Amino acid sequence: MKKPLIEPFISSISVSNEDRQQLQQLQQSLGLREKVINIIEAQVTSSYEQKLKQYEEAFNRAIHQQYPLADRDYQQLLKLQEILEIKEEVRKKIVAKVIQVYEQKLKQYEEEFTKAIHQQYPLSQDSSNELQLLQQKLGLSNKIVAAIETRNTAPMQAERQRKSQQYEKAFTRAIHRQPLSDDERKVLESFSDNEREVLENYQQVLNLSKEIAQAIEEQVTQVYEQKLQQYEEAFTKAIYQQYPLSDEERQPLQLLQQSLQLRNEIAESIATKVTFFYEQKLQQYDKALTWASQRQYPFSDEDREFLKYRRQQLNLNNNIANLIEAKITETYKQTLPEPKFPQILTAGSALLLALALGTFVAPQLWQSPAPQVSHAPQSKSPLHQLSLAKTLSGNASPVWSAVLSHDGQTLISGGEDQNPAGQFYPIKVWDLNSGQVLRTLNGHRKPIRSLSLSENGQILASSSADNTIKIWNRTTGKLLQTLEGHTEPVWSVALSRDGQTAISGSADKTVRIWNLQTGESRVLSEHTATVYAVALNPNGKTIASSSEDKTIRLWDIATGELIRTLGEPEGHQNVVRAVAFSSNGKLLVSAGWDGFVKLWDSTTGQLLKTFAGHSNRVVSATFINERAIASASLDNTIRLWDAQTGQPLQTIPAHSNWVLSVTAQLATQTLISSSKDTTIKIWR
Repeated sequence: MKKPLIEPFISSISVSNEDRQQLQQLQQSLGLREKVINIIEAQVTSSYEQKLKQYEEAFNRAIHQQYPLADRDYQQLLKLQEILEIKEEVRKKIVAKVIQVYEQKLKQYEEEFTKAIHQQYPLSQDSSNELQLLQQKLGLSNKIVAAIETRNTAPMQAERQRKSQQYEKAFTRAIHRQPLSDDERKVLESFSDNEREVLENYQQVLNLSKEIAQAIEEQVTQVYEQKLQQYEEAFTKAIYQQYPLSDEERQPLQLLQQSLQLRNEIAESIATKVTFFYEQKLQQYDKALTWASQRQYPFSDEDREFLKYRRQQLNLNNNIANLIEAKITETYKQTLPEPKFPQILTAGSALLLALALGTFVAPQLWQSPAPQVSHAPQSKSPLHQLSLAKTLSGNASPVWSAVLSHDGQTLISGGEDQNPAGQFYPIKVWDLNSGQVLRTLNGHRKPIRSLSLSENGQILASSSADNTIKIWNRTTGKLLQTLEGHTEPVWSVALSRDGQTAISGSADKTVRIWNLQTGESRVLSEHTATVYAVALNPNGKTIASSSEDKTIRLWDIATGELIRTLGEPEGHQNVVRAVAFSSNGKLLVSAGWDGFVKLWDSTTGQLLKTFAGHSNRVVSATFINERAIASASLDNTIRLWDAQTGQPLQTIPAHSNWVLSVTAQLATQTLISSSKDTTIKIWR
């Protein structure tokens, strides 16, 4: 209980000598003994002290709510003074003393806050917690504290903004000088050592934290990638309308290049890449026409229907296709022998045609119109066509990960959403039937990057940019433990089937194997850059990890020894963003910023297939079953691939912005996607 400050005012209660003489005369006239007089005076004094205490407490409450006092509060205190019959000189002494003590509290908080922000700004979570405790101890209102903090941080924020703008300009200049490699158009795959060193030195000169610099770089990179995408889309549109491009058709592209401030090397690399893929399509159509011309000319109705379908599948302009057809048929129409095959295709001839084109074509699909979602016809498809079953739209920020419970009734998601107080980045547990959030799991202080469920669906693991992994009881929502050890954001986590082991990969370049019974971990440190993804073989014996260092590494979980490294020349040429095992553990799929999806033999490390088709970075991949693979890309699409034939099965324009993750429930062959557009989608 706080002790009142009335002691300094006790002297104001004593009476003057003249009044004391009059009181003594009154005492004598009344015949009152000294003992009685003392009792009376003590009672009167006590009552007066209570009035002083009451006024002091009222003034203290008012000043702690708002300082300086509002007129309304001041008038109420004057009325209280009249009611309590406190003299003005006594009131002034009380006010002066209370204000003095209160201003000492304000000064103490301001000194501690100033000291904290000069040591680190923005404040760390620990510093913020300490200041909150001090605020509570001093009894300061949030409004007063906010005013102190705003007054002291305003100059620092202005200076931080100025320095951030300086670094942004420097980084923008650097990124616009960076040419692209021949086979990729992505940004920031590697600055030269000198350029990166200059930027890091400049960052230190400006005293910018790594987090702030990284945020600036991501923002600038995103804008630059949008420019690259805009130019690529324009070039693609032009070349699909007319090939090769005339000088007149190149002029709008040159003007666009100038307006986007793209260097010639970069524009040329984009043109080279687009042209390469376009010429591959022309060659595929050329092969189809050549085979059909050799088989029978003039073309049968069924051949015509197939060539039409192939043209639509390759997205070829009719004029271009007609030119190819004219060239091919002109060569063969004079020399073709009598047709050796009947004009009506049999199942056997359809298969021969399929083999000639490197794809399996089902004759019955030739008569059907091209679907909205492109796909390659299959003789026996490993997966039915997926369609959208449900969309969950209750997020305000990008969703980085989403997994479906084994009963198919509950979905768990995590990303960049914050709770209303801005204190946590919650994991959301959704009821799929209603599409509503059942509960939120609060614990992470920074965005959630990855989620993993045990086989029985009871244990949930989450990894975050706050450098931690958290283990939860999925059913009750209880936090079971927090795993600390990584020194940088944890990009990926994978649980063993029994929920007793967790694997994590981090920007600190390490993979960790966690024993969830003891909380202890073993560190695997062969990677030379950020580890973006980890996967645990269903047999529980092997770990796969993928990294910014362009490699995939396979580890023995029992010994922690490196088994092999999958990298160049046949591996990815850029960041390997995702890895996943098939359900039998024999196959491994990887996805990279080079735009490719690759299939590996997990036992031998042999590259089995490379899937090309995405037009931007591929950031997630998973098996839907033993033959069907799904991949997600920053081109906003999900693509499905046949692991056996290497052929595309389906292209889904899944989201309005980057698709950040795809996961699958094997039992029902259900696919879950999450996106930067803040939605989660269920495909069946």
